[in-house]
Order: sequence, then C-alpha cells, then structure tokens
Amino acid sequence: MLTFKTPSGIGEVENCWADLTPAQFIETVAITNRFLAGETTLEEYRLCLLQMLTGYARKNRVLRIPSADIINENLFLLSEQLNFAIRPKAGPPEVLEFFTPELRKAIETRFPWEIHEPDQVAQLVSMKNNLQIQYDLNFNIGHNPLRYLRFGETVLEGPLFEADQHEINTNLKAGAYIDAHAYFGEYWRTKNRKYLDRAILCLYNPLKTEITAETFDFTNDKVKDAVAFVFVFIEQTLVTDPVFSLLYSRDGEQPLSNKINIGPDAVIGQMVTAGFGTYESIVNLDVRAFFNLQVLMLRRNVETLRGYGKNNGEIAKTLKIPME
Repeated sequence: MLTFKTPSGIGEVENCWADLTPAQFIETVAITNRFLAGETTLEEYRLCLLQMLTGYARKNRVLRIPSADIINENLFLLSEQLNFAIRPKAGPPEVLEFFTPELRKAIETRFPWEIHEPDQVAQLVSMKNNLQIQYDLNFNIGHNPLRYLRFGETVLEGPLFEADQHEINTNLKAGAYIDAHAYFGEYWRTKNRKYLDRAILCLYNPLKTEITAETFDFTNDKVKDAVAFVFVFIEQTLVTDPVFSLLYSRDGEQPLSNKINIGPDAVIGQMVTAGFGTYESIVNLDVRAFFNLQVLMLRRNVETLRGYGKNNGEIAKTLKIPME
C-alpha cells in the first residue's frame, strides 16, 4: 500500500496485485490494456489507476477549496508511484552493457525518470539518445483472483492457482490447460473473440453447489480480458519455473510464447508409450504434476542417451536443452 496524508488523516492506495479486490483487478487490466493500445499516455494511465483505486476526481466537490490545486498536484505525484502493473523494458542490450551492474538492475524495475542516484543519472544522460524504453506487463499477480464467473443463473468455477518463489499450488487439470492454451493461441493470433470464449470455458466449469463468494459476468468483455491476463500469469509462472523452464527452451531463439512444448497428443502419447499412465489419467493430472512428469520423462531420455555413449554436448543437441 502507498500511504499519503489527507485533511482528515492518513490515506492508503493499493500498489501491488495482491492488494486489489477482484473488481479492482478487472478494472486495472482494462485500464492497462487501454494504455498498451496507445489510447492513454503514461501519466494519464497512472491517473486513471489512481482515480479508480481511490474514487477521486478533480471535479469532486469536497476538493473545491483554495487548496484543491495543491491537493491535485500531490495526487499527481502520488500517481507516479503506481508501478505494479507495468515495468520498464530497456534496451538494446549493447547499450545496457555500458551501464554498471547496479544501474542495469535498477532499470529492470524503475523507469529512468524514477532513478535519482547521481552516478546512475549521469550514465543515463550520457546514453539518452541510444537508450530505448518500452513497457512490459508485470504478470506476477500471485494467484487467480477470478475464481467464479456468472453466466445467467449458472455459476462457473475457475481454477485455483497460487504461486510464489518456492511453490505452485493448483487444481488446474492438464487437459484443461492444454485446450485453453490452444484456444488462447488462436485468439491472440486472430483477435477473434470466439476463441477467447472457448478458452475461458476450458478453464471454468459449472458449479452445482451454492457459494457466497463474489461472481463476475462471463459476458462482460472486461471480465474476459482479465481472465486472459490470469492465464498469461499461469503460463509465465510455468515458463519461468527453474525446473519447468527446461521444457520451454528447445527452440533456441524463439520468443517464450512459441516455446511451449506440450502438444496435446504428441507429448501425452509419448508418456503413455513410456508407461507413465493412460491418456485419461495423464490429462486429469493437475498441471504441476503434468509438468513434473514431463521433466521426469526428459531425465529418462537423458539417461537413455548416456547409455548409448552420448556426451553432454550431443545430448544437449539432440534434446535441445542446456547441459553443462
């Protein structure tokens, strides 16, 4: 939380994904999407976030007082600290090589104008004509905040997915993940929202029991876009996991989104042939267990190649994985 002084005391505003309510999460994704589409500037984006999170607007009657301009200026400065949803992406690499390790680390999470250490500012100024700053999304939301959707009178239950630096806790089935991944891929490729609907229905199933938790309208486009954001968080969590990342690195220079190595029939078929279970049992594993099984199969392949006398370099080339 960010804290600030108000005429009536101390105020707070959310400044990390974990602080948001599900409704705030949906609106944050919508505001961020508009910014990334070029519909708002960075300053407007942050002010829109602040207005949504606090309910404040310049036209508020309560602030039509002589000190209103000062308050508005302070709120503008406060909005500049809202940095949880986007992060800088600096480049090109050959320019970053001129920076000290401390500055390279700082610029991973802070925009150049947020860096005030004199020596680092001097480095930035010297390279200002060559440094390129883009915006990258921070998908590290920690958990799926949208567990329940509503379609008419039907409540749809989505997957539990929680992740931190040490553990992934989920009930998302491998089969559902594979199918959703395919439909999301088609949606992002074609921009046809029918694929988005199908992807979401792979992840959410009708719930027969009554619940008291908050639900969100499945037909609302903002809700759908927020679910897509959640899925990218799930995918990125798997991509960057220290162990599972081996399964995403077989295509060398391809971007992460193209490194997925879980063909619905090819990999599962290999698992069935190798004796890891039946097709039905494998698709009903939770996605963490499914990926652990892929890693186990990969290790078995490594040992098999070693049994044929292959060295680490030959194994790495055959399996397209890094080996020391």
